[in-house]
Amino acid sequence: MAKDLTQDQIAAMHGNDLITNSQSDTGAACLGAALIELVLQEGQLIFRDTGAVVTDADHRVGQHLFDAHIDALEILVTRLYNNFGINDYIDFSRVKNTDYPIMADLYALCEEEYRKYAHGSKSLFTEDLLREICLGINSMCKGAESKFFNGHTNISDDKFIVFGVKGLMDTNEKLRNAMLFNILSYMSNALIGNGNTVAAIDELYLFLSNLTTIEYIRNCMKRVRKRDSIVILASQNIEDFLIPSIREYTKPLFSIPTHQFLFYPGQINPKEYMDALQVEDAEYELIRYPERGTCLYRCGNERYLLQVIAPDYKAELFGKAGGR
Repeated sequence: MAKDLTQDQIAAMHGNDLITNSQSDTGAACLGAALIELVLQEGQLIFRDTGAVVTDADHRVGQHLFDAHIDALEILVTRLYNNFGINDYIDFSRVKNTDYPIMADLYALCEEEYRKYAHGSKSLFTEDLLREICLGINSMCKGAESKFFNGHTNISDDKFIVFGVKGLMDTNEKLRNAMLFNILSYMSNALIGNGNTVAAIDELYLFLSNLTTIEYIRNCMKRVRKRDSIVILASQNIEDFLIPSIREYTKPLFSIPTHQFLFYPGQINPKEYMDALQVEDAEYELIRYPERGTCLYRCGNERYLLQVIAPDYKAELFGKAGGR
C-alpha cells in the first residue's frame, strides 16, 4: 500500500519511530536515530545514527548553544529515555510507536529541572544553563515549529512510501533543511540499515542549495550497492548541476550510477555537458536534437540508442495534459 506523505504528514514523522518501523535490532542505532535525540552543537542539529548534520529548524533553535549545553542535553535525553523504560538493552521490536517520548516530553523534563533548581545544590547543571536550553528548544518542542517535530510517526506501512516534499519548498530554509534531513535519515536507514531497498529522488535540482544534502546523497550512493539497494536520481536541466559553487560536489553524482539514461540535453554548452557526464562527441550527437522517447543508455562500456515507448495502459495513466 502506497503512502503519499504531504508536508503536514511528514511533520508527524520522527526518527525514533522510523527505526521502530524498520525493526532495527541495533540498540545504539535505535536510540540514536530518534528525532528527540537531536543534540544541539554550535547551532546545528545532528542525527546520531548517520552523523548527518541538520541545520536548526528555527533561527532561535541552537542559538548560542555550546559544549556545556550539548553535554547537558545528552544527559537529559538519557534520563528521558530511562523515564520511558527505553535503553540499549530492551527488545525494540516490542516497543510501539507511542511508547517513545516526543519533543514536548523533552521540554517538560528540561523545564522541570529548571524549576526545581536549588541554589547552592550540587547539581550538574546551572540555572542559567537550564534556562538557555529551554529557550533554545522551545520553538521546536512547543512553539511555532512544534507541528513539524513534536509527535509520533504516522507511518504504518513502509513497503512503499512517497514523501511529497512540495510544500516544504515554501518554508524557510532552515526548517526545510531540517525536514529534508529527517527524510534522508529515514532513507539511509532503509537503504543501508535494512538493505534490499530502492529509493528514487525526483527533481533533484531542488536540493542543490544545500551542499550537505548533496554530500549525503553521494555518500549513500557509494554504499548502497553493498546492501543490495539502489538509488535513482532524476532531474531535468544539467545546468543546475554545473553552477561553479556546487560543481565539484555534483560531478560525482554523474559518475557513480551504473545505469544512465541520457535524453536531449536542451540548450546547453556541449563541452560542459560532455565534461560533466564524460560523454564522447559521437554519443552527444545521438541526443543533440530533441526527439521524443529517444535516449542514450550507458552501462559500463556498453552504449545503446534507445527508443522509449510507453505501453498503452501507461500512456493512459500519463493523460494528455502534459503530466498535469
